[in-house]
Amino acid sequence: MDRKNMLVVFHSGDRNSGATRSALQTVTYLNKTGKYEIEAIFPKPNGTAAEYLETLGIKSHSYAYGGLMQNLSQPLLKRMIKFPIMCLRMLKMKSSVKQAAADFKDKGIDIVYSNTSSIVFGGFLGQKLGCKQAWHIREFRHLDHNIGFFLGEKYIMKFIDRCADVVFYVSKCVMDYHIEKYIDAKKSFVTYNCYDKSFICPKKEINFGKTLNVLIAGDIKPSKGQFDCVKAIKIARDRQPEADMELHIAGRAGSAAAYYNSMLNYISENGLTDKIHLYGQVSDMFSLRKQMDVGIVASTNEALGRTAIEGMLSMMAITGRNSAGTTEQIKHKETGLLYDGTPEDLAEQLLYFYNNRSEMKKMAENGFNECVELYTNDNAAKIVDREISRLF
Repeated sequence: MDRKNMLVVFHSGDRNSGATRSALQTVTYLNKTGKYEIEAIFPKPNGTAAEYLETLGIKSHSYAYGGLMQNLSQPLLKRMIKFPIMCLRMLKMKSSVKQAAADFKDKGIDIVYSNTSSIVFGGFLGQKLGCKQAWHIREFRHLDHNIGFFLGEKYIMKFIDRCADVVFYVSKCVMDYHIEKYIDAKKSFVTYNCYDKSFICPKKEINFGKTLNVLIAGDIKPSKGQFDCVKAIKIARDRQPEADMELHIAGRAGSAAAYYNSMLNYISENGLTDKIHLYGQVSDMFSLRKQMDVGIVASTNEALGRTAIEGMLSMMAITGRNSAGTTEQIKHKETGLLYDGTPEDLAEQLLYFYNNRSEMKKMAENGFNECVELYTNDNAAKIVDREISRLF
């Protein structure tokens, strides 16, 4: 079969972005198959993702696009005032599409593969080039990140359905959400995610000692649930005063200053300063996870928690909120523990790990083995390759 010319459109050039890192792993696999001639497009020049692709011999380009998602936590009036600005950004993006279409018109592009539903540049470019399109949706948008396309949810989903010949999703719950509304189920496929084998970092021994070290990672904001984790530590200490556990929080405060400050006040007022450790953004999560026993996924609507998978691949025992994609990652009392979303029940699960170290060890090992099998064998990339190949 002739090699197909593929353009991969990224939402971010930061290799540490979860969605970008996931796409890079897929692109690495597709590149190895020898079936595709791949080039990449980013919204800004340079960037660590482009640097990585250069090591694979993949050329990168940059065009002005992005910035069309609104922060839905902002007051409606503020969003209405910003609407004309968003319209101007849309016009600028379409101008970039025309430029890109002119640049690629003689290259015989066979398929445009867009990563995330937060960008529409790839969709318009694919239409201009008259080629096949694939789209990888990795988020709920307003349900998990509290963002939405400025022209509305109906617009973005109908646009993806109109453009894409095949649509991939990181979890079944994300797929169900989209096909329930506007995207054709017949062209929809769940991939989950794939990880490089460098993420496999099993513990040499499980902590059977006294202090239980608990980690939650991610930007500090209400949807990620760090404050609930702090409250759970307090509740666990009240229920069982001799239970020695410490919470480690890795993540930026970002724009949620009020939430962050309320959490800091609660820590101080309840005498938890020696039990709660805040690190800010951590560049070396591998080293931090080696010191941890338990990981928490407290997000209200997690599409597919990378922190859960990365924790499991480090042989941490995971407890996660019983909602959205987290329920697809954790089998209760087999590969981890699920809790009902309240700090009280989270405290109960943490105490279970504290008091039942043999069970914690078993779940950590089960979760590790399952994640190695599901996520480090390029299964997601193989599904992408299979369905794209079927388009030709």
